[in-house]
Amino acid sequence: MSYNILLRMTEGGAAASFEISMGRTILETVLAAGIDYPHGCRAGNCGACKSHLISGQVEMSPYSEFALSEEEKARGLILACRAVAWSDCEIQPVAAEDAAIHASRRLQCRVAEIEAGTHDIR
Repeated sequence: MSYNILLRMTEGGAAASFEISMGRTILETVLAAGIDYPHGCRAGNCGACKSHLISGQVEMSPYSEFALSEEEKARGLILACRAVAWSDCEIQPVAAEDAAIHASRRLQCRVAEIEAGTHDIR
């Protein structure tokens, strides 16, 4: 089963439509389609992919309240990286001045040492 996602990039601006497979997040689907969508951690911790859910239903996988507060959720905001569609949906990323902006870049790194911070954190 799949649903359609209507993505509005700017208020009254261009829109794109995508088919989303059951179980995939909105962010995964939009990025796979080659759309540059604001995001950072992809794990529900940073809030960079915060979006307005204009219509439709989504289920949110666990996320940090730092990234999306209960008040924001009540106003119809979602995290695209944690939102799985349960119907056709229309979404729009929050305005750039309201978003948490994190530079996206790839770094080549090498682990030099691993230390125990606690019994279960390295």
